[in-house]
Amino acid sequence: MGIILISYLLKQNKILILYFFQNIISYNNDAEKYQKRLENLLKYFSKHNIKDGSYKNFYVMGGESNYLFKCNEEATLYSVPENEWRHYKKFVDYDTVQEILNISEKCLEKVIKDFGLCAQIQRKEKSIGLVPNKIPSLNIKNEQKNYMIKYEVLEEAVIRIKKEIIKNKITAPYCAFNGGQDLWVDVGNKAEGLLILQKLLKIQKKKCCHIGDQFLHSGNDFPTRLDLYIFCSLTLWVSNPQETKACLKSIMHLNIKSFIPEVLYENQ
Repeated sequence: MGIILISYLLKQNKILILYFFQNIISYNNDAEKYQKRLENLLKYFSKHNIKDGSYKNFYVMGGESNYLFKCNEEATLYSVPENEWRHYKKFVDYDTVQEILNISEKCLEKVIKDFGLCAQIQRKEKSIGLVPNKIPSLNIKNEQKNYMIKYEVLEEAVIRIKKEIIKNKITAPYCAFNGGQDLWVDVGNKAEGLLILQKLLKIQKKKCCHIGDQFLHSGNDFPTRLDLYIFCSLTLWVSNPQETKACLKSIMHLNIKSFIPEVLYENQ
């Protein structure tokens, strides 16, 4: 049902569907890996959204705001050349990127030590994560499972990282995100990604709707609600895929402007 709704909305050409992924391990700028995650959706596009060209309205923003992909006429994803969109992104120099990652790594090392975690730190080009190790299963012989990091410990780690980044007066966009079972810190965030796409596609803020399920301070949707960005777009807070489907169905039948009080987007 969700796939059909997305396909239908693309056909209406009234709304752009944007998929954001947290910086999944080793995905980086690899379109094929994102494509695999969206395999069923893209297969549906191949049958219903190619002939009318509505597939062109589908974008994927990866690594919060670091990688951009688009759907082609073969219903596969390809990386959008950086010279087409990077100028809309705030420049963050190499030293600042490394400073954010170094601060985060130091905090995560301390968290592992303080709480005796069976976990590892994974560092990439523009992100760093705290990921649970595999441990033997108590129920099934010769089988392993992920070590469980308590939610509160992940929250503590996010707080420590944010505190240190603020202490060091770093102003570059970033996101420290509690994923429930792991934690990632990215240089860049969804607010920046949203603003990049609005500028690239010439979409007014008042005509955007960001649907997410992580709007608490440790979630990766939280930056879209920060005062720093004033008003990125309308936001809808959902708890599960069923609520997302319900929101999409509502948008199908409503003028999105009717959701937003005039005062919120006056002069935007």
